Amino acid sequence: MVGFKNSILILLTSIVFCIPLHGQQLLYINEVMSTNGTVIADEDGDFEDWIELYNASSVTIPLQGFYLSDDANNPFKWQINAPVSIEGGAFLLFWASGKNRITSNGRHTNFRLSAAGEPVILSAPNGVQIDAIPPKAIPGDWSYGRYQDGSDSLILFQQPTPGTSNNVAGSQNYRDAILSSHLSGFYNEPFHLTLQTTDSTATILYSLDGSTPSLKYEKGLFLDFNARVDTGIHLISTVINNFRTANSSIPTVHSIRAVPVKNGEAIGPELFQTFWVRPNLPDSLHLPQVSLITHPDNLFDDEKGIMVAGAEGFLNFNGTGIEWERVAHLQYFERDKNLVVQQDIGIRTHGGGTRRSHQKSLR
Repeated sequence: MVGFKNSILILLTSIVFCIPLHGQQLLYINEVMSTNGTVIADEDGDFEDWIELYNASSVTIPLQGFYLSDDANNPFKWQINAPVSIEGGAFLLFWASGKNRITSNGRHTNFRLSAAGEPVILSAPNGVQIDAIPPKAIPGDWSYGRYQDGSDSLILFQQPTPGTSNNVAGSQNYRDAILSSHLSGFYNEPFHLTLQTTDSTATILYSLDGSTPSLKYEKGLFLDFNARVDTGIHLISTVINNFRTANSSIPTVHSIRAVPVKNGEAIGPELFQTFWVRPNLPDSLHLPQVSLITHPDNLFDDEKGIMVAGAEGFLNFNGTGIEWERVAHLQYFERDKNLVVQQDIGIRTHGGGTRRSHQKSLR
């Protein structure tokens, strides 16, 4: 009787482990994010790194005993030590938060992901590697994953899809991106900003005034208290009469616009960053801050600028409709100085009589 019970136990154990082994080749690391600033929060309200698994099979796969790691020399860094399953055709999120716990509300590894790029490895309970994502520098709030789900094609996603399919319309097929040494925000001391790409043969072009990147990046950019870009914008009139020259001595905010190129073509998305560098932040910076980065011509050019009267008295600032909308990049910082929104937008002048004023409303 004892032998019979042992036989049943052995049989049941074999069945349990047969399920994941049968579907292992259909289990993928589908998407990863290494700098999660605003995309999705965990159950604690923290914006942690994450790893998404995808089950391309039609059966449920038990994951207890599987391993996740960010170290090729230690592929068994973190083991799923609780009953966790992924249904057929489903996506399952693991937080790479370092919190090292599994509850009904979330699954957290004991490691975080480096934005500079490191591998992500999935291994079976028997030690066999099931899948891996190679090291990749990933911009903040972007993800890196398979397009389409479970395929061998790996791209950067400007619009991450945690817990859902990567087969989204309009995905940008970018193979590289710029990684910045500093996040947009507020700094009390000057610093050197460094930019890099994972493709050593790529060139980084940048600008400091919102214009199309054209300067070749060769070494770090020093951002200090007094650095200014003299564009002459303070001499441009935005009214018909009673023009007042703006104070050119007002310290500017540092805006960076950069793009990786190769053979004359962009191979990655544009990077937009804003930096306030002040030894002591003025009271005005204790309010929410908005940064708009756009080409100066979109605002001040006689032909297309929406803030000026324009050539031959056309009064550009009275323009309405889509033909008077200009492309810009928005960054919004809360009172606590955290960047909570960043996205490409369209801007137009707004209002009635205020369109003729020195200060104008935008929508």
